Amino acid sequence: MQTTNKFGGQEPEFQAEGEIVYSSFGNRGRITQEKRTVSKKPFVVARKGRLWKIRTADLDFETPFIEEMGCDGTVIYKLHQFDEEILRQKRGDLKGALTASGRIFPCGHPLGMDGDLVYPLWLAFCSSDYFSTRRDGRIVSPGFLHDHFPKKPIPPHLPMPAKWQFNDLSFVSKVDWFSEGKELGFSDSGGVEIQSYPPPFDRGGFLYGSFETTKWAEFSGMKLPGGFRLDVFAPNQMQLHPDPTQGELCKTWSLEATVNTVSPLNNFSCLPELTRVTMMTDGRFLGGCNPDGLLTYKNHAWLTEEEVETKNKKFGAICEKQIPQG
Repeated sequence: MQTTNKFGGQEPEFQAEGEIVYSSFGNRGRITQEKRTVSKKPFVVARKGRLWKIRTADLDFETPFIEEMGCDGTVIYKLHQFDEEILRQKRGDLKGALTASGRIFPCGHPLGMDGDLVYPLWLAFCSSDYFSTRRDGRIVSPGFLHDHFPKKPIPPHLPMPAKWQFNDLSFVSKVDWFSEGKELGFSDSGGVEIQSYPPPFDRGGFLYGSFETTKWAEFSGMKLPGGFRLDVFAPNQMQLHPDPTQGELCKTWSLEATVNTVSPLNNFSCLPELTRVTMMTDGRFLGGCNPDGLLTYKNHAWLTEEEVETKNKKFGAICEKQIPQG
């Protein structure tokens, strides 16, 4: 059964499966340069109204692993699990080894690109609730995040000026992001900071990223994405060697996704299933009884908001929720 969304249409319920292909380019190359690296991941996207769960896998990695990210509308739950059978073949006894890790942070949407490629899948299939709240023409950018982002407040520039279109108010069909001349980068001390591009790109205004649904699929009276493409651009910043392309705007990476099957939901839960002892970085504890947010989950169950608040009160602290901007 479908429910009414904030747009006045019907909230989708479905499960889509397919493949997403990521390609990166040499940072000294023009847009026409050959792709430098290519990786492929199978994916599963399940959505029920504002609830969603996305799974990708890297089956070609030396030790295959699965990434899952789910959202209950206000909190995101992320899980990374290695294939234990293959690990045993390579390393023998796994006693005491942690083969699963995860993150929890209070936010209703991914904060940008990560190696698991969840962000573009969320954008294509699960972002209508997020877009319904945008009033300033700015949305979360497709820039890559740095690994320790859940432990610190997200710099406020991550939302970028953008223009977007929807097909029937349920799925985004096109998005263009426009740079403001800055990007996330590492400081000399190893921290994350906002850094300006070299002139003339520090003035911004150029096309930073472009997303487009390239194919549509019919399912249960809905028209949902059957394929999409995302391209991201940046100034050529190669400084070590003279290069004729320096100062040009270059494609840094792109990805394409194809949907193979769409089916009804079956026993849906937005929470990734915890099947083993898991080391968790829980952003809901920042400032509370676990200053760094690190916990070991042993009972195969995610901590609820009520349990988090109880633990913080027990230790005489108030949970300082780091609400990401955008």
